[in-house]
Amino acid sequence: MQPIKARISQEINVAAVPTIAVGTEFTVSLIKPVEGWSRCEGLPVYAVWNFEYELLERPRHQCTNPRCGAMFTLTEGDRCPVCTYPIKEVPIT
Repeated sequence: MQPIKARISQEINVAAVPTIAVGTEFTVSLIKPVEGWSRCEGLPVYAVWNFEYELLERPRHQCTNPRCGAMFTLTEGDRCPVCTYPIKEVPIT
């Protein structure tokens, strides 16, 4: 399948990556749909937490609040959109 641009519509956790915040945009490649679609916000924005998928673009920014720790691939400004703490750039490993 073609990679698609997606936006998180419900908080998810991905193995080896901290929580990715609601509203985060990133590129995904759908591997296998699982049962049901939820919270579709209008194509091409998908509720990717309902699918097995792989992140093609790793998050590059992280919230500095230890209670939040949200990660983002795209960011505007220097504050976390979830909790308003400052964000920092993180190396892609």
